[in-house]
Amino acid sequence: MLTRYLEFLRKQYKEAPERLSFSDKDFRDGLGLSDEQVKILGELVRMGRLWSGGGHGPESWNVQAPDEVEDLPEKGSLDQALEGMLFRWFQASRPVSIEERQRQSPATSFFDPLKINAEVVPSDIPITVDALKRRYQVFVSSTYEDLKEERQHVLQALLETKCIPLGMELFPAASVEQWQLIRRVIEECDYYIVIVAGRYGSLSESGVGYTEMEFDYAVSMGKPVIGFYHKNPDSLPGSKLEKTDAGRERLKAFADKVKKKLCRPWNSPAELGSAVKSAVLHELEFNPRPGWIRADAVLDSDAVEKLKQKIADLEERLKKRKVPPTTTFPDGAESVVLNIAVHDYVDPELPEGKTWQDIEIEYKITWDKLLLLVKDELLQETSLSGIRKAVASHLAKHLYSERLQNFGKKYPEFKCSIALSQVDVVLKTLMARKLVTLRVVDNGFDQETFWKFTPKGLQYLAELQAVRSSG
Repeated sequence: MLTRYLEFLRKQYKEAPERLSFSDKDFRDGLGLSDEQVKILGELVRMGRLWSGGGHGPESWNVQAPDEVEDLPEKGSLDQALEGMLFRWFQASRPVSIEERQRQSPATSFFDPLKINAEVVPSDIPITVDALKRRYQVFVSSTYEDLKEERQHVLQALLETKCIPLGMELFPAASVEQWQLIRRVIEECDYYIVIVAGRYGSLSESGVGYTEMEFDYAVSMGKPVIGFYHKNPDSLPGSKLEKTDAGRERLKAFADKVKKKLCRPWNSPAELGSAVKSAVLHELEFNPRPGWIRADAVLDSDAVEKLKQKIADLEERLKKRKVPPTTTFPDGAESVVLNIAVHDYVDPELPEGKTWQDIEIEYKITWDKLLLLVKDELLQETSLSGIRKAVASHLAKHLYSERLQNFGKKYPEFKCSIALSQVDVVLKTLMARKLVTLRVVDNGFDQETFWKFTPKGLQYLAELQAVRSSG
C-alpha cells in the first residue's frame, strides 16, 4: 500500500510538480481504495513519516508530499526507495519504542549537544516528577464572537487532558497593555493552539489581526504550535464570515500560514474538540514540555542541595578540560562548491521532448551570496527541507539566467535539486560562525531541525544589504 502511495505521488510530481498537498479523497480515488484502506494508509503514512507535513482528524487526513518525491527514480519499482525512506533516521543504538526511550532517557531529548561521558546524577536523588501530576498550560487563540461554542468544546477537551486552558476571553480589551499581558502568558505556556474558521478578527494599530499577532509571537518563541482549520468555511452562516474582500484576503493569507505548521481540519464544534484532545495527547507523548507541578511534589531542600553540589562539581571538571584549538571558518568572500543535480537540456537546437537529461554540475558561489539566497527563509524559522527547496529554487533561477545569456534566446526552464546533507553542512558552517541557530524537534519517530538567524546573523545580513560608502 505504501509503495502504491509513493507511485501515486511520483506520477503527480511528473504531471504537476507545483502541487504539494493531497487529501485522503485524492488517494481513495487515485488508488481505488475503500474507506477502511484509506484510513489504514493514513496511519501508515503518519507512522512512517512519509510526508513533510499535514493533518490527521478522526474522519479525514491530508498530507504534504515528502521532499524525497523529487529524488524517486522515474521508472521501476519503488520498494527500495520506500525502505530507504522508512529507515532514514534509524539508529541501531537508539531506542525504538516510546517506553524504551523513556526508560533510557527519561528527562532529556535525543539531541543533547553537551553530554559529559559517564557523568550521571546519583540514583538516590529523585529528579523526576510523575507525568500524571503535571499540568500543562495551553493558550487557545482564535476569533471570539463567532467561535464561542467551538471554544467551549476546546476548553472542555483541554480540561479532560489535564491541561490549563487560557485564551483571549480572559483579556477582552484590545490595547497595548493587554497585548503585553498576553505576550507574557504565551511565554509561560507549554503549548499554543490556533483555530481558524471564517473570520480574521479585529485589527491592531499596525493593521495585523490580534489572532495572527498571537500566532506569530508563539512561533517566534519556539512554542509547539497546533493549528486547526475549518474544512469548508463557505458553509458557515454569513454572520461568521468576513464581509469585505480585504478581510477575506487577510484570512486566506493567515490560514495558509497556519497550515504550514502541524495542522488538522475540523467541521463541527464536537469534531474540533475531539481533534484537539487527540492532538494534545500526541504532543504530550512525543513533544513533552516542563508543565506545572504542585509545590508538595518538588524536591526537598536536601535533595536540591545535593543536585547543586553535583552541578558545581561537573562545572569545575569542565573548566579543567583542555580548550580545543580555535578553528578558522570561511568568511563571506570565500567560495563554496555545491554539487547540484540538474534536469537540463543537452542542446536547445534539438526538438523539444528529446533533449532532456539529468546531469550533475559543480556550482561555485561565495558564502555571502549563498546567505543572501536563503535570507527570507532564515528570517523566519524554517525546516531543513524547506531551506533545501529554497536553495534549489534559487539556484535554478541563477542557472536559468546564465543559460539565457549564453544562448541569446529564450532557454527552456529546468529544475535543480541538492542533497539534504549538503544543505545541512552549509547551515552548520553558518552556525559555527554564529550567524544561524537551530531548534531540534523530536517527534518520537525522528528529529527535525528548524533554522533561523541569530542576532549576530541579522546584523551581518544588514551589513551585507547596507549601502556602502564610496569614500
